[in-house]
Amino acid sequence: MLISYQIFFGISNSFLAKIWSILKGIKLARAKGFQQLWIESDSSTVVSFFHHRLIPWFALQEWNHFLNYLNAIEWKISHCYREANLVVDFLAKEAAKTGTSFDDVSLSLCIRHELVIDKAGILALDF
Repeated sequence: MLISYQIFFGISNSFLAKIWSILKGIKLARAKGFQQLWIESDSSTVVSFFHHRLIPWFALQEWNHFLNYLNAIEWKISHCYREANLVVDFLAKEAAKTGTSFDDVSLSLCIRHELVIDKAGILALDF
């Protein structure tokens, strides 16, 4: 993971939040000049929408701004279960708890530890 961000949406639903979060990630990747991009979402519905290019009307204009960039790079979007997405879960909770948005979040030591575990493919179970 090269960048992390959190977005405060206020009162919203998870579908809207996930769509806008993905678009924000694409925007940040473009700004940083990334030539490869792998987007993971715990919403299979949202992933399916992007795979089939069924971008909701409220996000279509933003999506169209990214098409030239996405067509010029190697990118993919895939589904992952929420339990495998600990960092996203942490950042979403922080945004909801603090009411703040940040483009480049410094991750705490406990989250960095979770990334190391994730990269190693170790399954962490909480009982």
